[in-house]
Amino acid sequence: MASFRQQLIGWFVGLALLFVATLALLLRWLLAAGAAAGARDQARSRRAHASNSATAGRANSPAVTSNLNALLDGERTRIRRYRDTLGNLAHSLKTPLAVMRQSLGTRRPRGKDGARTPRSIA
Repeated sequence: MASFRQQLIGWFVGLALLFVATLALLLRWLLAAGAAAGARDQARSRRAHASNSATAGRANSPAVTSNLNALLDGERTRIRRYRDTLGNLAHSLKTPLAVMRQSLGTRRPRGKDGARTPRSIA
């Protein structure tokens, strides 16, 4: 039984070392590929930056302008929907409260002079 246990531990250690070695090789290969791609992108960016002139920048401005306008329109739409949703939520909360207040017969208290006190926010 002891020899089986030692053999099992030996196989486990061997497989663990093989697994770690495989992971190290895979990581090295992936990092090398990533570094090469990064170097290519950096070189491409440098070439593009060097070849750009003042006219090339102006040629891209309509596309940039239309993209910015689309972004602003989307943001305005999002803000309008947000405000509408808040308004609907406030209305949906106030309506049941008003119905409950009415059905319970709750009235605003009167002041010393007999006039009704101003309504509270709640």
